[in-house]
Amino acid sequence: MSKKFDPGFLALLEETKIECDKPETERKFRKWLLSEDILDIETYVSQAASEDKVEEKITEVIETKLGPITPQGARGKIVTLWRSARAAVDRGEQVSAVLEDGKPIPATQFTSLKETWKSRHHFLFTAYRILAPAAMSRMWKHATAKPKQFLLLFPEEMKLKSSIVKSDVGTIQLKPGETPKNAVQDLEAVSGIAMLRDRIEAQFNTWAFVSVQEPKWFSLQDVLQFMDILNELFRRRYRGGTRPPLDFFLKAYLRTMGHFVDQVSTHDRLLKDVVKSHSEWIHFWTGWEPAQPNIDKSKNSMRAIPDDDISEFDADHAVLGPQIKHTMSQYHSMAKSLANQLKQSQHNLWNARSVQQSDKGKGKAKGKVTNKFQKGKGKGKGKGKPNLKWNSWTKPKPRTEGQW
Repeated sequence: MSKKFDPGFLALLEETKIECDKPETERKFRKWLLSEDILDIETYVSQAASEDKVEEKITEVIETKLGPITPQGARGKIVTLWRSARAAVDRGEQVSAVLEDGKPIPATQFTSLKETWKSRHHFLFTAYRILAPAAMSRMWKHATAKPKQFLLLFPEEMKLKSSIVKSDVGTIQLKPGETPKNAVQDLEAVSGIAMLRDRIEAQFNTWAFVSVQEPKWFSLQDVLQFMDILNELFRRRYRGGTRPPLDFFLKAYLRTMGHFVDQVSTHDRLLKDVVKSHSEWIHFWTGWEPAQPNIDKSKNSMRAIPDDDISEFDADHAVLGPQIKHTMSQYHSMAKSLANQLKQSQHNLWNARSVQQSDKGKGKAKGKVTNKFQKGKGKGKGKGKPNLKWNSWTKPKPRTEGQW
């Protein structure tokens, strides 16, 4: 297996441009580094105790083995490389000394990432699914740091590579003991929920791209699983078919990314593990409740309901107000009272007709019965047999209260 420089150290080599004007076979400095297994920043810095010792411990040693290093500027760049590496070690970054400079990933390293990605996944992201070069460079520097760091990007900073909006902002970096540096920041406002979702996906696609050489830390498969969960949260609808506003999703995103920063940068967890542990951060996305309609109690509460609300009314989950409950209780009591009155009226009518029929059967008629409803003749005192065929009405069967 051929030796390769650590990504952070290779970035410093590209930035200092040592022997970049010479072909690969004539780059004595890099040949010496590879032959001595000096592949990372810490190992290179340890070759000289101070800047004054670089000439003696590094430059002269190379010239003894491989011949003079020319031109003279190349010798000075070796010292510059040591100074930049020393500053990176002091900061604890072990990564590129150029921070937030707005420059893309060095061409050599970007080509290496792209070739590794294509050989592993057999495709490349389109410009609509990955972040702009400036944001990608910042993420790459954090992904190649030792220990690795997670970068919290604000929604306005997640500018897609396909973006045609020109809203770059220039800033000045002031650090004690250093010359002020100009940095370019890409900003583009987020105006919709779909736009936020697309940028989050592009951000984690970019994380997978810059860490393609270390899939144990984060990989494309982890992106797919993460977005499956987020897509379900974005599609979720609440009572009445409503969903949270953009402001809620922005706050949920920032809280989730803050959790990722804490777990990766402070507790040294793999980004893969933090993303998979969705039970630790999913509650940031599920804590929204639809607003309840405001009812003015000083006015008539029996107000008209708009047609739009009626079309989306959910009877299974409806919540009745106190005024509606009171009115329904009154209607129920009225219906119960009417049913009892009807039952009592029918009972009284039956009793009255029974008494009337009993009284007619005890008459003392002699001879022809005068009752117009009787057709036969009387046969003595109390012997009359009235014809009761007129009484076709029968007493109704008793019913339970619920049948009324």
